[in-house]
Amino acid sequence: MTEVRLPRALTIAGSDSGGGAGIQADLKTFQELGVYGMSAITAITVQNTLGVHGVYPLPPEAAAEQIEAVGSDLGVDALKTGMLFNAEIIRLVADQIHKFGWEKVVVDPVMIAKGGAELLQNEAVLAMKEHLLPLALVVTPNIPEAEVLAGMRIWTMEDRREAARRIHALGPKIVVIKGGHDEGGPDREDRDHEEARIYGISAGADREENLEEHSEEHSDKYVKEILAEHTEEQMEKHMDKHQEDHINDHMEDILKESTEKHMEVHLDVVNHPDDQTRTAMHPEKYSHMNSPIFKAVGNDRDPQVIDLIYDGAAFTELSGKRVNTVHTHGTGCTFSAAIAAGLAQGMSAFDAIRSGRSFIQAAIEDGLNLGQGHGPTNHWAYQRRQGVLR
Repeated sequence: MTEVRLPRALTIAGSDSGGGAGIQADLKTFQELGVYGMSAITAITVQNTLGVHGVYPLPPEAAAEQIEAVGSDLGVDALKTGMLFNAEIIRLVADQIHKFGWEKVVVDPVMIAKGGAELLQNEAVLAMKEHLLPLALVVTPNIPEAEVLAGMRIWTMEDRREAARRIHALGPKIVVIKGGHDEGGPDREDRDHEEARIYGISAGADREENLEEHSEEHSDKYVKEILAEHTEEQMEKHMDKHQEDHINDHMEDILKESTEKHMEVHLDVVNHPDDQTRTAMHPEKYSHMNSPIFKAVGNDRDPQVIDLIYDGAAFTELSGKRVNTVHTHGTGCTFSAAIAAGLAQGMSAFDAIRSGRSFIQAAIEDGLNLGQGHGPTNHWAYQRRQGVLR
């Protein structure tokens, strides 16, 4: 009698007490896709749909020993990494991957939670670039994470292509820049001109000169209004209301060059009024989320979500309907886990990515509507749909 070997997948990530992301989401995804799931926990997070209330990293050796235990006994056909928290954990995880010679590696460079909590320490970004990305078959950053890894701003699809090239140069064989955080839509240029009209400045090539000309006039009054409206307590409540899954560490480096904190806020608001990355990371600097520019310009989004895939030779775009919902907690974890599951089953990387895209699309569309904030996606949805189709 021929023995049929069960596909096995390992997740190396943090634990989410709310069950929507992290190893909980990964194991649910593995199970739903017919893959035996195993885990190596890097940190315990205290979170629910309203945000992350605590992060308790495990000793780096604990992650390494869990991987060793699984790899030396059960075996691993594919693996994914999620929240790795710090540089030492990243280095030890990379050492274990190299030791076992695992090649079907999916890296989800988790950096910040929906509620704005930082899940990857700054020094860990360099360790990820140097030690982990060169071992990855697939890396799946969202747009803010791609900005950090590529060291550039991403506004257009051409920006995304350039970011993908830069990230690919770091070593991963395939780069998938997810489009869920693309705030642009087809009317971005129109909104740029509307922004210019509101502030009485020109849009286009002479924008910087006009900004300099008009900044002093608007700054004092604008900043005073911001500071008056947002006490520290109000900002915390405000952040709960406007949670976004963005990160933009390199913006902080740019801002350090300026000596005028209030001018920094004003200039950045004028330049990028619809970018909520800064608020999630540095609410003490950027408390303009409810400013007139947001209300006037609006935040219309492209009805399609486009994920950009780059393999070093060609670009491929996968699109899906954008779902108007706040219940998107754990989408990145689930998507990367679905890719790992496909790889464990022997799919090609592109087929695994396409399958993962279908899995997360169904999970978002058939929402569970749990919790008071950013609720989890529906990990049952894909297989239930397949059952209906059969």
